[in-house]
Amino acid sequence: MAWIKIEHTLPTKPEVFQLAKNLLTTRQEIIGHLVTFWIWVDQNSEDGTMEATEEMIDMLTMPNFAFELMKQGWISLENRQKGEKVEQDILTIKDFEKHNSNSAKKRALGAQRIANMRMRNAKSVTREDKKREDKKKERKETWTK
Repeated sequence: MAWIKIEHTLPTKPEVFQLAKNLLTTRQEIIGHLVTFWIWVDQNSEDGTMEATEEMIDMLTMPNFAFELMKQGWISLENRQKGEKVEQDILTIKDFEKHNSNSAKKRALGAQRIANMRMRNAKSVTREDKKREDKKKERKETWTK
């Protein structure tokens, strides 16, 4: 199953507020465009780099979105030249390895599995503690009679 990582802090990141302000829109709309953008990158890049242009990103999201992402330091676009002719634009996603790489996904899934296991174990431990308390009460009652 394909997925992307979205942190709980995303809606309140200063960069999101700044994007909304600069693009004259809401934070919710910015978050939607970010999700769309990250899904597109996830589908088209394995290492956080890919051929792309500002125009492509803006058509995918909204006008000037790519420029604002560059201003916030979330992406960079470099022109690769062959002689005097621009051969391609290379899009690079900042911190791709940390958030969206296959190893990041494996780490996140592993952390979720461990958290789920701890929750299951915590519930069973709690039940055992109650049983022990009940047995202690029974013993005290028999000794006092």
